[in-house]
Amino acid sequence: MMQPIVDIYVWISDRKWEERDVPDGWDILDKDLNKGLGGKFIYIFFKRLQCHTETQRRITDIQVFASDHEHTGIHHGWEIIPGDLNKGAGGKYVYLGVKRGGHKYGITMLDVHDSDHHRDGWFRNSTDLNSGAGGEYRYLYYRTPHEEHLPLYC
Repeated sequence: MMQPIVDIYVWISDRKWEERDVPDGWDILDKDLNKGLGGKFIYIFFKRLQCHTETQRRITDIQVFASDHEHTGIHHGWEIIPGDLNKGAGGKYVYLGVKRGGHKYGITMLDVHDSDHHRDGWFRNSTDLNSGAGGEYRYLYYRTPHEEHLPLYC
């Protein structure tokens, strides 16, 4: 069983990521969110639960927000992850928002796809990651375990 995700970092650069860019203890969703749009290289790094002391930090919900304005901090009850997912590509400001803790086990997997087809066992955010920038429609998918009250192991 995969441990839940407790942290997300949006990596924005003028170049593709290299192994040295990934901090110790972090994983990467190896898909450039700006692929084909001519903007910055943008990747999502994430960290999984390491110890019981982090259980309240586990991410239990994730949302994609698109806006004509920049957002930081808290937005309608969501903790905004810094980093515009459309940086350099034009279009709307696109951010990830997360909620933590609660009684849910947490999100264990993230993925990005260029289509909105149903993927068994996955949830899809309805906001296009390329909002206003043109290009293919791209969506963030996430997965949680079927059993909500699984033990958290270190």
